[in-house]
Amino acid sequence: MDRTGAPAIAADPDGNAVVVWDQTDGTRYDLWSNRHAPDEGWSTPQRIERDDAGDTFRPQVAMDPNGNAVAVWQQFDGTRDNIWANRFTPRRGWGGAERIEANNNAGGARNPQVALDSSGNAIAVWQQSDGMRDNIWANRFTPRRGWGGAKRIEVDNAGKAVAPHIAADPDGNAMAVWQQSDGTRDNIWANHYAPAEGWGAAKRVETRDAGNAEHPRVAMDAQGNAVRNRSKTTMPERPATPVWSWTPRATPSWAGTSTTENGTGSGPTGTHRAAGGAPLNPSMATPTV
Repeated sequence: MDRTGAPAIAADPDGNAVVVWDQTDGTRYDLWSNRHAPDEGWSTPQRIERDDAGDTFRPQVAMDPNGNAVAVWQQFDGTRDNIWANRFTPRRGWGGAERIEANNNAGGARNPQVALDSSGNAIAVWQQSDGMRDNIWANRFTPRRGWGGAKRIEVDNAGKAVAPHIAADPDGNAMAVWQQSDGTRDNIWANHYAPAEGWGAAKRVETRDAGNAEHPRVAMDAQGNAVRNRSKTTMPERPATPVWSWTPRATPSWAGTSTTENGTGSGPTGTHRAAGGAPLNPSMATPTV
């Protein structure tokens, strides 16, 4: 019996949507997709990769305002997991699947994420082992040139880096965040991408060492401001979720903004920096965990 799992969906401003998912054929899991258009409904599902060496896992998909989409996923080759991608355009449909990770064969690559800007440029991030620890890697796609070369975007070898996430603004600026061990606890790191400059230097964006910081998520607005949150274990029964902001000023920086908590009570609400401005609440310029 066929089984499906791990669906991901993205939509454009006109209401077109693309969904991707894993589906077994009884032997292995393959990657499938379907598209929904407001005036047509759902189309016919189709398989968008043809590598039968091993299972597909953890698909993700993103769309731009013109209805173009990029899907990424991890796939086993019989020895290790690799990162694959495929692009959809409304005119041509799905293209051919491509491997996009660093082909160093030292270890597996997992947990891909992807974001698109308004011109259809995409950035994918993932974690990949060097044989000793997992590191965070990225690759950028442009409609004119296709995928570039994979690039490691953090260089701290104190411990493994995992759980990447990425967001992009309409102009192609992007922010990647991830969870990384310093040998004692997990912290949250970030790196910023600008089309004219490439990737910057990775920066630790939280400094309170009361416990592990985990599962970061990031979002960007049209002006390139970013908001990042993560869960941080303070007490076993009450994990807190601090929210930080980043602004693309002449000297870009992160600032702590607010804390929300699960459990009894709630944390203060806050606001994020607008581009070129100061924190709207100066008392929240440092984390309040």
